[in-house]
Amino acid sequence: MTTTQTTTYGGPRVSAVAGEALTRNRLVRLGTISNGALTATHATAAVQADGIAEEDAANGALVTVRLLTQSGVIPVTASAAITAGARVFQTAAGKVDDNEALGVGVGVALEAAAADGDQIRVIRREPFIKTYTQTVTAGQDTANQADITHGMGVAAPRVVALLLRTSAGVQIVTAATVTFPDTNTVRVALAALAANDIISITLAFEGV
Repeated sequence: MTTTQTTTYGGPRVSAVAGEALTRNRLVRLGTISNGALTATHATAAVQADGIAEEDAANGALVTVRLLTQSGVIPVTASAAITAGARVFQTAAGKVDDNEALGVGVGVALEAAAADGDQIRVIRREPFIKTYTQTVTAGQDTANQADITHGMGVAAPRVVALLLRTSAGVQIVTAATVTFPDTNTVRVALAALAANDIISITLAFEGV
């Protein structure tokens, strides 16, 4: 697999200071330092990447980052063999993998990767956003948590909105915890749930 893929998507570019040695065509996260300048470090599996490093950069050097603000075709670096057509997800060191358990989607591989370090092109689409509504049943109220099936096979979609209402339609204002026990389920837990309370949660699925 060639290692000279070009960037063909339309997100804007920004300059940042490399917070570590960066490698071209790897995903990065942006942050700031004390003087307000942007910094860039390789993205991990856990947090959505902000862009892609367009060149290698030593720690402390300036690097150009193409932001992931639009859909299109992007060059990425594989961490292992990947099949063409597979959904790919963020993993360590700014690379991607087709392991759905990683959770943070990047897009769909347009070509195969044979091994760690191969660079491939991925098509990145706008997130698929959907709202799921469920009425709390007996048993869920005593456990003070409700599992809602989304069935998308994505470990950790982004939560866009969460609305809790009583059966009479009165909004419940309380802190809630949202977790994802598996790749098809979202769990909403709070201090007190009552039978027939209504949970509406809006999720965004990246890279599907």
